[in-house]
Amino acid sequence: MEGPKQARIGFVGAGSHATRMLYPSLVQAPSARLEAVCDLQADRAEQAAKRYGADRWYTDVETMLDQESLDGVCICGLPQMHLEVGLQVLRRRLPIFVEKPSAMDARGAQRLADAAHRAGVWGMVAFMKRHAPGYMLAKSLMEAPAFGGLQQLHLRFTQGEYPDIWGLDAPHAFLVGQVVHIFDLMRYLGGDVVQVHARLHAVTKHRFAYAISVELASGAIGTLDLNSLDHAEPWRDITERVDASGLGESLSVENMLSVTHYAARDWRPGPQQAFGAAYRSWAPNFISAASGKALCGYVGELEHFAQCVLSGTPGTASLYDGVEALRVGEAVWRSAQRGRALPLAAGPQVRPTRSRG
Repeated sequence: MEGPKQARIGFVGAGSHATRMLYPSLVQAPSARLEAVCDLQADRAEQAAKRYGADRWYTDVETMLDQESLDGVCICGLPQMHLEVGLQVLRRRLPIFVEKPSAMDARGAQRLADAAHRAGVWGMVAFMKRHAPGYMLAKSLMEAPAFGGLQQLHLRFTQGEYPDIWGLDAPHAFLVGQVVHIFDLMRYLGGDVVQVHARLHAVTKHRFAYAISVELASGAIGTLDLNSLDHAEPWRDITERVDASGLGESLSVENMLSVTHYAARDWRPGPQQAFGAAYRSWAPNFISAASGKALCGYVGELEHFAQCVLSGTPGTASLYDGVEALRVGEAVWRSAQRGRALPLAAGPQVRPTRSRG
């Protein structure tokens, strides 16, 4: 008996992030089937294909696209590769899933979004935090009428020292290559940003801190505490926290995994309400914690991509969201250099596009 329909996915890139995080997550996505792998290094392409169940591998993108019957393509490598390969695939009118950042800068990311729009297809950026269960729960609580609308948002992200990469000094590269995730998370939870005021405190070349205040289009305000000071191991030890205040309600998310909700309506019997605020909490149990890639959103984002490919519905985060996250980071950098608040003008809009078929 034939099983459920699966999206036929080609994957370009077989580097460390792809093979550690994305390929294992893709094979856990029930709506996806890995058809073919492409990498400039044949041994890496062959190894990834054999390990994760693809029948064929290639070293040239155009050859893969000519010879395979694909429904969508995942792309993971360096930012310039995301742009160049993304444009190649979009010319074939295939939806793309591209690792973040979708380009080195907002202008390049906009080229990708415009190309998708002209081709009549869509793409999504791998902002996996949007698909993490903890943040999805937080967003649903924030959107409930009882929350009173988001009024204030605080995001904290810390790690160890950050390197110079992609021709950028570490404090600049940090905004493009790392906390672009946090800028997208802020937009996911709070909406568009209209003003930023950033301060940069550089302790050493690779140890620094950003203190950023933002104004959101909704009128809410926010702060971001982003640094490479807190930990000795930069990639192992990362701390992340979100605090959101509504009107009479608030919530916190710790390290993407646990959610604490202070509800306006107290569930306790009357006499006990005199002893401070009560809260509800959620965290994964020890069995579900073994599914780390699902809890961090990696499986969810790829399952979402596959489902959207099958249904012809554009996925999120969109290529336009990829543009906006980079625009926020660029405004933060300019504000920190100039020492003053800067408005963030509305960017070019890209309308959602239904996929072919």
